[in-house]
Amino acid sequence: AKLPFFIVNNKTKKRKSDVDDMYRLLNYQPNSRMNAMVFKKLMISRLLTTGNSYIKPIWRGTKVVAYEPLTNVSVAKIDNDIVYVVTDSNKNVVEFLRYDEIIHLKMYSEDGVTGISPLKYAKLVTDVGLNQEQFQKSFYENGGRPSGTINVGADLSEEMEITNSDGTKTAEIDLYSFDG
Repeated sequence: AKLPFFIVNNKTKKRKSDVDDMYRLLNYQPNSRMNAMVFKKLMISRLLTTGNSYIKPIWRGTKVVAYEPLTNVSVAKIDNDIVYVVTDSNKNVVEFLRYDEIIHLKMYSEDGVTGISPLKYAKLVTDVGLNQEQFQKSFYENGGRPSGTINVGADLSEEMEITNSDGTKTAEIDLYSFDG
């Protein structure tokens, strides 16, 4: 949290001046209630616990004059647009913000829209590993042979379709195309 933010011009690749307003906001006082260290720690702690951190730039004319952290924000898709819904503590909608009116910091994401916390991500990874371990255990307990049978109500032809009980086609098999 003590490390400074450096603002770089995309075209010239040079750092902006220390007297620049954005630099001052990010590195000294993002809003009237917080210094930069408290603000950064808040954003990082929210990222680690929820996977998301939301910041609303406060504009005066064409200049950003403050960065306000937001709580109780949910992401919705309305008419193919991403909309951020800000609510109060009683779940009453306070305002709707477009994607270009908010800064949304995300940790890991499954959909690119909302982040997930490192703890939830670790649980997902652990569950995948446990499921793989269970599959391998049952696979080798069966002598390396998959279990289950296919019952066929007619003679097998060279080409056939496999359908579900509802009649939907799930696969086609050509019995003579297997290498063996």
